[in-house]
Amino acid sequence: MTASHAVHIGFVSPNAKWGAHYDDLLALVPDGVQVDIQPLGLYRTSLNELSEAGGDHLAKTTQLVAERGWAGVAVTGAPMQVQNKDLPERLRAATGVPVTTALESSTAALRALSAERALVMTPFDASMNALVGEYLKGAGIDAVFPETALGTGPGALALSADEVYELAKGALMAASDVEAIYFQGARLNPLGCLERMEADFSVPIVASNPAMLWNLLSLLGEHRPSGVGGRLLRDWPALVDA
Repeated sequence: MTASHAVHIGFVSPNAKWGAHYDDLLALVPDGVQVDIQPLGLYRTSLNELSEAGGDHLAKTTQLVAERGWAGVAVTGAPMQVQNKDLPERLRAATGVPVTTALESSTAALRALSAERALVMTPFDASMNALVGEYLKGAGIDAVFPETALGTGPGALALSADEVYELAKGALMAASDVEAIYFQGARLNPLGCLERMEADFSVPIVASNPAMLWNLLSLLGEHRPSGVGGRLLRDWPALVDA
Protein backbone atom coordinates (compact mmCIF):
# COMPACT_ATOMS: atom_id res chain seq x y z
CA MET A 1 0.00 0.00 0.00
CA THR A 2 1.03 3.60 -0.45
CA ALA A 3 1.94 5.86 2.46
CA SER A 4 -0.88 8.35 1.77
CA HIS A 5 -3.14 7.18 4.60
CA ALA A 6 -2.81 6.96 8.37
CA VAL A 7 -2.23 3.70 10.21
CA HIS A 8 -2.82 3.47 13.96
CA ILE A 9 -1.07 0.65 15.83
CA GLY A 10 -0.27 -0.17 19.44
CA PHE A 11 2.81 -1.42 21.25
CA VAL A 12 2.01 -3.00 24.62
CA SER A 13 4.75 -3.50 27.18
CA PRO A 14 4.68 -5.66 30.33
CA ASN A 15 6.67 -2.95 32.10
CA ALA A 16 5.07 -0.32 34.32
CA LYS A 17 6.91 2.79 33.20
CA TRP A 18 8.07 4.74 30.19
CA GLY A 19 11.65 4.10 29.11
CA ALA A 20 14.01 6.12 26.93
CA HIS A 21 13.99 3.28 24.40
CA TYR A 22 10.37 4.20 23.62
CA ASP A 23 11.46 7.70 22.61
CA ASP A 24 14.11 6.16 20.36
CA LEU A 25 11.48 3.95 18.74
CA LEU A 26 9.05 6.82 18.15
CA ALA A 27 11.82 8.71 16.34
CA LEU A 28 11.84 5.89 13.75
CA VAL A 29 8.10 5.87 13.04
CA PRO A 30 7.43 6.82 9.39
CA ASP A 31 5.05 9.57 8.36
CA GLY A 32 1.45 8.47 8.24
CA VAL A 33 1.84 5.98 11.09
CA GLN A 34 0.63 6.59 14.64
CA VAL A 35 2.13 4.39 17.33
CA ASP A 36 0.67 4.24 20.83
CA ILE A 37 3.02 2.75 23.42
CA GLN A 38 1.20 1.43 26.47
CA PRO A 39 2.96 0.03 29.55
CA LEU A 40 0.71 -2.57 31.20
CA GLY A 41 2.40 -2.84 34.61
CA LEU A 42 2.44 -6.64 34.77
CA TYR A 43 5.49 -7.14 37.02
CA ARG A 44 7.35 -5.33 39.78
CA THR A 45 10.78 -6.80 40.39
CA SER A 46 11.35 -10.01 38.43
CA LEU A 47 10.66 -10.95 34.83
CA ASN A 48 9.66 -14.37 36.14
CA GLU A 49 6.47 -12.77 37.47
CA LEU A 50 5.27 -12.61 33.86
CA SER A 51 4.67 -16.36 33.88
CA GLU A 52 1.43 -15.64 35.76
CA ALA A 53 0.48 -12.52 33.79
CA GLY A 54 -0.90 -13.94 30.54
CA GLY A 55 -4.54 -13.47 31.51
CA ASP A 56 -4.04 -9.88 32.62
CA HIS A 57 -2.14 -9.10 29.41
CA LEU A 58 -4.92 -10.58 27.31
CA ALA A 59 -7.66 -8.64 29.10
CA LYS A 60 -5.84 -5.30 29.10
CA THR A 61 -4.69 -5.53 25.48
CA THR A 62 -8.10 -6.61 24.20
CA GLN A 63 -9.67 -3.63 25.96
CA LEU A 64 -7.09 -1.24 24.52
CA VAL A 65 -7.69 -2.47 20.97
CA ALA A 66 -11.42 -1.90 21.38
CA GLU A 67 -11.02 1.54 22.95
CA ARG A 68 -8.33 2.94 20.66
CA GLY A 69 -9.14 1.27 17.38
CA TRP A 70 -5.68 -0.10 16.76
CA ALA A 71 -5.23 -1.80 13.40
CA GLY A 72 -2.60 -4.12 14.88
CA VAL A 73 -0.70 -4.86 18.08
CA ALA A 74 2.97 -5.46 18.89
CA VAL A 75 3.67 -7.34 22.11
CA THR A 76 7.04 -6.22 23.45
CA GLY A 77 9.27 -8.27 25.71
CA ALA A 78 10.59 -11.73 24.90
CA PRO A 79 10.15 -12.86 28.54
CA MET A 80 6.40 -12.27 28.17
CA GLN A 81 6.13 -14.64 25.22
CA VAL A 82 8.50 -17.40 26.29
CA GLN A 83 6.62 -17.72 29.59
CA ASN A 84 3.17 -17.49 27.96
CA LYS A 85 3.61 -19.38 24.70
CA ASP A 86 -0.06 -19.31 23.73
CA LEU A 87 -0.50 -15.57 24.32
CA PRO A 88 0.00 -14.43 20.69
CA GLU A 89 -2.69 -16.77 19.36
CA ARG A 90 -5.05 -15.89 22.21
CA LEU A 91 -4.59 -12.20 21.42
CA ARG A 92 -5.24 -12.74 17.72
CA ALA A 93 -8.43 -14.62 18.50
CA ALA A 94 -9.63 -12.06 21.04
CA THR A 95 -8.79 -8.85 19.16
CA GLY A 96 -9.35 -9.86 15.53
CA VAL A 97 -6.37 -7.76 14.40
CA PRO A 98 -2.82 -8.71 13.36
CA VAL A 99 -0.62 -9.34 16.40
CA THR A 100 3.13 -9.77 16.47
CA THR A 101 5.72 -10.14 19.20
CA ALA A 102 9.32 -9.20 19.77
CA LEU A 103 10.50 -12.73 19.03
CA GLU A 104 8.22 -13.31 16.05
CA SER A 105 9.22 -10.00 14.49
CA SER A 106 12.93 -10.41 15.09
CA THR A 107 13.03 -13.92 13.63
CA ALA A 108 11.02 -12.65 10.65
CA ALA A 109 13.56 -9.85 10.23
CA LEU A 110 16.49 -12.26 10.39
CA ARG A 111 14.88 -14.44 7.71
CA ALA A 112 14.16 -11.40 5.53
CA LEU A 113 17.81 -10.39 5.85
CA SER A 114 18.96 -13.95 4.96
CA ALA A 115 20.56 -14.50 8.38
CA GLU A 116 20.36 -18.03 9.79
CA ARG A 117 23.05 -17.67 12.47
CA ALA A 118 22.86 -14.66 14.78
CA LEU A 119 24.75 -13.27 17.74
CA VAL A 120 22.02 -12.62 20.32
CA MET A 121 22.61 -9.76 22.75
CA THR A 122 20.28 -9.62 25.75
CA PRO A 123 20.37 -8.34 29.34
CA PHE A 124 18.75 -11.58 30.57
CA ASP A 125 20.10 -14.30 32.84
CA ALA A 126 21.07 -17.76 31.60
CA SER A 127 17.68 -19.32 32.28
CA MET A 128 15.80 -16.67 30.32
CA ASN A 129 18.35 -16.81 27.51
CA ALA A 130 17.79 -20.57 27.34
CA LEU A 131 14.08 -19.97 26.70
CA VAL A 132 14.88 -17.36 24.06
CA GLY A 133 17.37 -19.72 22.43
CA GLU A 134 14.80 -22.52 22.41
CA TYR A 135 12.33 -20.30 20.59
CA LEU A 136 14.93 -19.20 18.04
CA LYS A 137 16.00 -22.79 17.39
CA GLY A 138 12.39 -23.72 16.72
CA ALA A 139 12.19 -20.83 14.28
CA GLY A 140 15.26 -22.03 12.39
CA ILE A 141 17.74 -19.52 13.82
CA ASP A 142 21.09 -20.68 15.18
CA ALA A 143 21.56 -18.41 18.21
CA VAL A 144 24.98 -17.57 19.64
CA PHE A 145 24.93 -15.96 23.10
CA PRO A 146 27.93 -14.11 24.57
CA GLU A 147 29.74 -15.98 27.34
CA THR A 148 29.33 -13.12 29.80
CA ALA A 149 25.78 -12.39 30.97
CA LEU A 150 24.89 -8.72 30.73
CA GLY A 151 22.53 -8.72 33.71
CA THR A 152 19.08 -7.28 34.28
CA GLY A 153 19.91 -4.90 37.11
CA PRO A 154 20.49 -1.14 37.23
CA GLY A 155 23.88 -1.44 35.53
CA ALA A 156 22.24 -2.53 32.29
CA LEU A 157 19.98 0.52 32.41
CA ALA A 158 23.01 2.79 32.53
CA LEU A 159 24.64 1.51 29.36
CA SER A 160 25.40 4.30 26.92
CA ALA A 161 25.34 3.91 23.15
CA ASP A 162 29.14 3.69 23.18
CA GLU A 163 29.05 0.98 25.83
CA VAL A 164 26.49 -1.01 23.86
CA TYR A 165 28.70 -0.64 20.79
CA GLU A 166 31.78 -1.92 22.62
CA LEU A 167 29.89 -4.86 24.14
CA ALA A 168 28.64 -5.88 20.73
CA LYS A 169 32.07 -5.43 19.18
CA GLY A 170 33.69 -7.68 21.77
CA ALA A 171 30.97 -10.31 21.49
CA LEU A 172 31.20 -10.29 17.71
CA MET A 173 34.96 -10.77 17.81
CA ALA A 174 34.49 -13.78 20.10
CA ALA A 175 31.72 -15.31 18.00
CA SER A 176 32.26 -17.28 14.83
CA ASP A 177 30.55 -17.01 11.47
CA VAL A 178 27.47 -15.07 12.56
CA GLU A 179 25.42 -13.39 9.85
CA ALA A 180 23.66 -10.78 11.99
CA ILE A 181 23.47 -9.34 15.50
CA TYR A 182 20.10 -9.49 17.22
CA PHE A 183 19.39 -7.25 20.21
CA GLN A 184 16.53 -8.36 22.47
CA GLY A 185 15.66 -6.51 25.66
CA ALA A 186 15.04 -2.82 26.20
CA ARG A 187 17.68 -2.49 28.87
CA LEU A 188 20.31 -3.15 26.22
CA ASN A 189 19.12 -0.46 23.82
CA PRO A 190 21.09 -0.43 20.53
CA LEU A 191 19.16 2.28 18.70
CA GLY A 192 21.67 5.01 19.51
CA CYS A 193 24.45 3.14 17.70
CA LEU A 194 22.63 0.77 15.34
CA GLU A 195 23.64 2.40 12.08
CA ARG A 196 27.24 2.81 13.26
CA MET A 197 27.40 -0.88 14.14
CA GLU A 198 26.06 -1.91 10.74
CA ALA A 199 28.66 0.25 9.03
CA ASP A 200 31.58 -0.89 11.19
CA PHE A 201 30.71 -4.56 11.69
CA SER A 202 29.47 -5.29 8.14
CA VAL A 203 26.52 -7.35 9.36
CA PRO A 204 22.84 -6.38 9.64
CA ILE A 205 21.59 -5.41 13.09
CA VAL A 206 18.13 -6.53 14.19
CA ALA A 207 16.69 -4.71 17.20
CA SER A 208 13.36 -5.95 18.51
CA ASN A 209 11.45 -2.64 18.54
CA PRO A 210 12.22 -1.60 14.94
CA ALA A 211 11.65 -5.22 13.91
CA MET A 212 8.16 -5.11 15.41
CA LEU A 213 7.44 -1.84 13.61
CA TRP A 214 8.54 -3.32 10.28
CA ASN A 215 6.80 -6.65 10.81
CA LEU A 216 3.46 -5.31 12.03
CA LEU A 217 3.21 -2.75 9.24
CA SER A 218 4.18 -5.43 6.72
CA LEU A 219 1.46 -7.74 8.09
CA LEU A 220 -0.96 -4.86 7.51
CA GLY A 221 0.14 -4.65 3.87
CA GLU A 222 2.20 -1.51 4.38
CA HIS A 223 5.51 -0.70 2.72
CA ARG A 224 7.04 2.35 4.40
CA PRO A 225 10.83 2.44 4.04
CA SER A 226 12.65 5.03 6.11
CA GLY A 227 15.93 6.86 5.93
CA VAL A 228 16.68 6.00 9.56
CA GLY A 229 16.80 2.85 11.66
CA GLY A 230 19.32 0.77 9.78
CA ARG A 231 19.09 -1.69 6.92
CA LEU A 232 15.78 -3.28 7.95
CA LEU A 233 13.79 -0.05 7.91
CA ARG A 234 15.76 1.46 5.04
CA ASP A 235 15.44 -1.48 2.64
CA TRP A 236 12.07 -2.72 3.99
CA PRO A 237 12.52 -6.30 2.75
CA ALA A 238 9.47 -8.42 2.07
CA LEU A 239 8.31 -10.97 4.60
CA VAL A 240 9.64 -14.48 4.00
CA ASP A 241 7.51 -17.52 4.74
CA ALA A 242 8.82 -19.56 7.67
